[in-house]
Amino acid sequence: MKHALLVLTLLPFTLFGRHTDPRIRQEAPYAGVKLVKTTTFFTLPKEGNKLDTCIKESHLYNQDGLLVHHDFSMVMQKNPRYDYQEKIAYTAEDAWTKREFRQGFLIDSIVVNGSRANYYFFKENKIHALYEYRGDSMQEKMINSGDTLFRAKKPFTYFNRDDFWDYANAGSFARKAVMHDKDGAATVTYFNEKDEALVSYTEHRVMGGKVSQVDYFNYRVKRFDFKRLTYSDKMEMNFFLEKSKKGKPSYQIYYTYNDKNQLVEEKWVDGNPKKNQVVIKYEYEFYF
Repeated sequence: MKHALLVLTLLPFTLFGRHTDPRIRQEAPYAGVKLVKTTTFFTLPKEGNKLDTCIKESHLYNQDGLLVHHDFSMVMQKNPRYDYQEKIAYTAEDAWTKREFRQGFLIDSIVVNGSRANYYFFKENKIHALYEYRGDSMQEKMINSGDTLFRAKKPFTYFNRDDFWDYANAGSFARKAVMHDKDGAATVTYFNEKDEALVSYTEHRVMGGKVSQVDYFNYRVKRFDFKRLTYSDKMEMNFFLEKSKKGKPSYQIYYTYNDKNQLVEEKWVDGNPKKNQVVIKYEYEFYF
């Protein structure tokens, strides 16, 4: 297929900008869920919006609603297949171990115990980096020929960062504001030091409070990544917000639910209709 909207970038060796706090438990989206199967497609406008399968995933949860196994397969046409698996074993409510295997090789291991966590990143079957999570900070240590090298003299203050904002490309913002309208839509806007709007998004909701649509706008940022999909062990597909023209959304995401208010589809629509779009479909299996 033609990757018209994709920007492929090399994955950094550090975890900054792409990894969430490993101490956050991964829980089932709905009560009683046993398995969630996800299929990601690209729609091809030049081929009548034909769906081209890109990624297949499955998330297995235990009866307590906690993730225990995650399978990922990149199955894009004309590309080598790429797979990874995550396995999680719990010893207590706030303690567990997690291992990730890529192409059958152990790539990282996490040990969580309450507010503390150690994240070991492997390279060529040897520990290449250690990330120590303590309280609201994280210390990065690089392992080189048995020696430990500190990336910084002080721990990184990391966890108070905004989940949506693209620090790597857009730098920092001065403030953000949330505004609600009479129809229940909420708009979040990020401003610079001159109080100029940089980026914003508006969430539209349906009965029951479910998000039905999100519109994203980029007013002044040269490049702003807002979604990523794994491509291989070294590359990611980045989806970015182009600067808005005449106030039109740079990107829109639409959400569809079944009669039980469970998410069954989301569609990412680029502001340029000639570009390939993304469709993600969800299937569920339940314990009862």
